[in-house]
Amino acid sequence: HAISCGYTESAENLWGEDIPYLISVESKLDEELEGFEKTTELSLEELTARLEAAFPDGDFSGISDKLEATDTTDTGTVLTIEVGKVQLRGVDFAEALSLPSPCFSIETDGENYTFTTKGYGHLIGMSQYGANLMAQEGKDYQEILSHYFTGTEIEKATSD
Repeated sequence: HAISCGYTESAENLWGEDIPYLISVESKLDEELEGFEKTTELSLEELTARLEAAFPDGDFSGISDKLEATDTTDTGTVLTIEVGKVQLRGVDFAEALSLPSPCFSIETDGENYTFTTKGYGHLIGMSQYGANLMAQEGKDYQEILSHYFTGTEIEKATSD
C-alpha cells in the first residue's frame, strides 16, 4: 500500500488469513504525508446509487436510519459496517465508494455524508511512503524490511 493510517493492518484482520509476518506495526511517519487524510462528501442519493451499483442484491433503503461501523480494528480500520439492513465488509464498502482506504469515519446531517479516510491502499504490509521516509531518516533496507515484515530474516541469495 502507499500510505498507512499510522499503523499497518494485519492480513488476518482484512484478508482473514493469518500470515505471521503481516501483522500490524506502527508507521507514524505516514501521518506527515500529503494525502494521509482525505475527506469525501456524498449526498444520500449518491451514496445509495454507488452502493446499489456495487451490491445490486442489497436493500439500502434504510441508510438514513442506520450507517455505522460495527467492528473496527484498534487502529480505526473498519472491518464491518451496517448499512440499512445490509452488513458489509469495510474493504468492500470503501471500494464501492472509491474511498482511499478502509480506515474511515463517518459524519452525517441525515442528507449528506462525510467520510474522513486515513491512509491509501489496503494497509497491509509495507507502507511505500513510510519506508521511503524511514530511508530518508537514515534507516537501511534491512531495518525497513524488518520493521514492516516482523519476524523475518534477510539472507544472502546463493547461486547454484
